[in-house]
Amino acid sequence: MTQTVLVTGASGGVGRAVAQRFRADGATVLAGYRDPAAVDALVAMGCRPVRLDVTSESDLVDAIEEAADIDIVVNAAGISQGGPMEELPLAALRRQFEVNVLGALRVVQLVAPGMRRRGHGRIVNVSSVAGLVTFPGMGAYAMSKHALESMSQALRQELKPFGIGVSVVQPGGVDTAFAEAERRTFLHGRPEGPYAAFTAEVVDRLSRNPMPLAPDGVARTIVRAATARRPRARYRVGTVAHVMLGLHDLLPNRMWDRLLPLMAPTPGR
Repeated sequence: MTQTVLVTGASGGVGRAVAQRFRADGATVLAGYRDPAAVDALVAMGCRPVRLDVTSESDLVDAIEEAADIDIVVNAAGISQGGPMEELPLAALRRQFEVNVLGALRVVQLVAPGMRRRGHGRIVNVSSVAGLVTFPGMGAYAMSKHALESMSQALRQELKPFGIGVSVVQPGGVDTAFAEAERRTFLHGRPEGPYAAFTAEVVDRLSRNPMPLAPDGVARTIVRAATARRPRARYRVGTVAHVMLGLHDLLPNRMWDRLLPLMAPTPGR
């Protein structure tokens, strides 16, 4: 592989696993990071670390100008903002969209012209089960992933005539530091408020992912999506994703709503 790959969110977790796998396959990897502590590990893997906050226009322009051509983009940068929708500050919701949706779109906007000129390119957006299924207490995160799914579908149709493929990867819960950050940033209901007990139960559930995926397993699917001759629009990763999304596709809304409390806490229980 002699392609140039840009990976956002490569400081750790799935993003770092993707960068490592592409580099092992011989690609030139621009590994976007925010945490300076990740630089040494990325260099040791043979990647070219680039400072990249996807909400910073200057970071994005500098990172993309560093490579003459970018053949593949993996948008793996993301954050999770949990909390009851009624009490969620709009500033927190805006931040969720700035990183998970608008940051990914801006990356595509900057790399697509070069891909169009060369007549080829691949974009893989890392979505989630939450891109199709919304759990109580995780509405803000699900909103952003639903938006990422819609954005990816539009991009796939718009860029296909220029030889650019767009796919999303939908893993279940992954065993990374992302899960700890998810619990740490969760906005609890007001003490003695209507959501206090509910949010405590949500955070407890977040700490007990029953079937966590290894980052490298998700990375394998991402690399396959990015390099397949005829890439699929969506790739589900893991048993949880296949079973849960399969049930969601199959069941009528009323039956799904009855099933949901068995899988996730709900207010007032």
